[in-house]
Amino acid sequence: MREPALAAFAGFFFAMSLVNVIAAQLTRSRASAAYAVLMAIAIGNAGDGLFHYGPALHGAFVALYLIGVVVFALTLLRTLRYDRTVSWIAVGVLAINLPLVFIESFLAGRWHFYAVDQVAFDALLAVLVILGIRALAYEGTIATIYLIGVAGPIVGAIVNDLSEHGVFPRVDFLIYTFFIGVAWEAAFFAYAVALRNRGIQTERDRFERLAYLDGLTGVANRRTFDETLIRMWNVARRAKVPIAVVMVDIDHFKRLNDTRGHQVGDECLRRVAALCSTALRRAGDCFARYGGEEFAAILVNIDMDHAVTLAEHMRKVVERDGGITISVGIASRVPTPVDDPLALVADADEALYRAKHEGRNRVSVAEQAATGT
Repeated sequence: MREPALAAFAGFFFAMSLVNVIAAQLTRSRASAAYAVLMAIAIGNAGDGLFHYGPALHGAFVALYLIGVVVFALTLLRTLRYDRTVSWIAVGVLAINLPLVFIESFLAGRWHFYAVDQVAFDALLAVLVILGIRALAYEGTIATIYLIGVAGPIVGAIVNDLSEHGVFPRVDFLIYTFFIGVAWEAAFFAYAVALRNRGIQTERDRFERLAYLDGLTGVANRRTFDETLIRMWNVARRAKVPIAVVMVDIDHFKRLNDTRGHQVGDECLRRVAALCSTALRRAGDCFARYGGEEFAAILVNIDMDHAVTLAEHMRKVVERDGGITISVGIASRVPTPVDDPLALVADADEALYRAKHEGRNRVSVAEQAATGT
């Protein structure tokens, strides 16, 4: 039974290590990388039972496992961020254990060194538990799952040790309790790592979204507008359908800022962004803050009459809100291979300038579109 059982443990640890090697590559997660290394070391410890390493190699794998557990705990729980004292105590207790592991491996048969080694090992287990307890206030569920996982090898080591020293019967099941405990630990640690990785990915997704949004108004930013314009321009060119750019400017915004303050100005920007973006209900439409008090929309596969209707709707919605008006310029065309999307933006901007020059609070169409050329 001994060889098949140990081979099964080694296979389990290998599978868990492989999964987290892949996860570490995909998510760049330090927790996954530390877990993968810990499981690789666990394979080596299972191999000790299969191949009966010499004292040096046995001590090396036990020492590596202790290092792996401590590094994994510090990486998963991130305790160095909020409790450096306990973190460094864990490192110090680990440093005490490492030489004792080798001494025990070489001298166990001749000296009664077991008690000293066991006390140091128990101290390390206690510190690992303390790390988890300290992390409960900061890491919540992840710390709880970590503590459940740590309980496995602690119980397994105690039962295994009592069996090895004759307190319990020396039967295979009891002797293997440490490996069973490590397998228990591996399963719960894997769950904790998965939760950590999910949190990391959620945070990255949030930052990625923020990179494409205007921080003040919450609509798309200039970067998003520029990238969307190129992408949708190419779509319109291939499909031979019109694309329109709508430029929006808040009337008398500088005077509002100067007389009523920047907080009122910021609220004005947020309000106009919310009203105008709500008016564009098609899934493919893009509404972005272009710069300062100026906004811009990209509309694909929409004729000029419909674009003007949408622009007029935006203008009326803002006007009805009270105290604010906007001027709007529109340019539209069916792109050809020789056309430039920036020229379309320039045409819309020119139409916006004309709307402001003619009295503001109105929609103006670019001359090219108006004349049909």
